[in-house]
Amino acid sequence: MPRRSYAGNIIRNYKPIIQQACIDTLHNASTDIQGNLRDVVRNWKNKPDFKDNMLILKKRIEVTIKPTGKKKAVKIFGYIDQGTKGPYLIPKFPRPGRLLKFQAGYSAMTQPVARYNVGSGQSFGNWVSKKQVRHPGIKKRDFIKTFWRDLAPPLHIRLQIELNRQLA
Repeated sequence: MPRRSYAGNIIRNYKPIIQQACIDTLHNASTDIQGNLRDVVRNWKNKPDFKDNMLILKKRIEVTIKPTGKKKAVKIFGYIDQGTKGPYLIPKFPRPGRLLKFQAGYSAMTQPVARYNVGSGQSFGNWVSKKQVRHPGIKKRDFIKTFWRDLAPPLHIRLQIELNRQLA
């Protein structure tokens, strides 16, 4: 009885081997990006966590990374990552006799595009009291998009390494 060759097994099983290598590569890349995102929010008071969702279809494999945790933390991360339209009023409907009190300056911990741990996250300057403030909006930081884009060039190398590991 003829014995099956190793090459024959690879040819018969190439689709599941390649698919599993792609899944493992994307999972590892997603884990790395989540680590980068956790580093971004490391010193935040309201910090979210991050979770990935993998969708495996016949023609493609998708990975989506989203912030998770307390609603306030997820909302704040969304404002910073995706930005806000500006200018807008804070508060929209001021209450009679109530004033906003804040310091005039602020050193943001993040800056566009995808720069983090650059400021102190502290307010500074003179104290100001106003009924309303016209906020200029927040420029989007694009952390998730930038981290994926930066990861794309070496992704094929990661896939090749994973294929070699799967075939070994």
